[in-house]
Formats: sequence, C-alpha cells, structure tokens
Amino acid sequence: MSDKLRKDFSTKLDEKITPDDQKTAGQQLKENVTDQADKLGSKAQPESEKSHIQKVADSFQQGVDDAKKQSSDGKPLTQTAGEYVETAKKYVNDAIENFTSGQQNVKDSSATTTTTGTGSTGTK
Repeated sequence: MSDKLRKDFSTKLDEKITPDDQKTAGQQLKENVTDQADKLGSKAQPESEKSHIQKVADSFQQGVDDAKKQSSDGKPLTQTAGEYVETAKKYVNDAIENFTSGQQNVKDSSATTTTTGTGSTGTK
C-alpha cells in the first residue's frame, strides 16, 4: 500500500481548518467516511512503506485519538500530546537525517567521479 491510497496531509489540514458550519452535510459525511478509511489504511500500511510526512501525520492522529480515549482514563492530555509530539519530532529528525546523508552521498560520489582519472600520466 502506498501513500497515494491514503488521505493527503494537506487535505486533512484543509478539512480541519474549515469550520463545520461552512460545509454542506454531504462534505461532512464524506470527510467522516474518508477519515475512517484513512485510519484503517494507517493501521494496515506497514511503517516501512510510509513516507516521513505520513508517519508524522499518523503519529499526530494517533495522539489525538488516544487523547480522546484517555481523557476519561485519568492520564493528563498534555502528557499524551507531549508523547506524540516527541514521536513526530523523531520522524522529522529521521527525515532530515536521511535527506542530509543522501545529499552527502551525492557529493561524495560526484567528488569521486571528478577526481578519478585526473592523475598525471607523464614521467619526469
């Protein structure tokens, strides 16, 4: 399963920003259905197949869902939210690290290509 089968992060954000009173009943129904389908997709899709952005979005959504459940369990909402923020930070840092190491690999390979074969062939 790929991210393209999941609800796009920008779509989720747009839906949350737009107040419900500005949406038709059909739009609200569609959002609820696609939200539930995305939650199922989140659980079905292996972490190794998710993009870093999708991991952050899933972590955040899981935090929201857990906070809703745990608000009656006695665990402070701030503690739950903080745990998921830390998880999201980890995924963001991983994404940055992967990007940076990829950039370094490109530099290293281009430096190797550039210096290869530039030695002198003549003798003194």
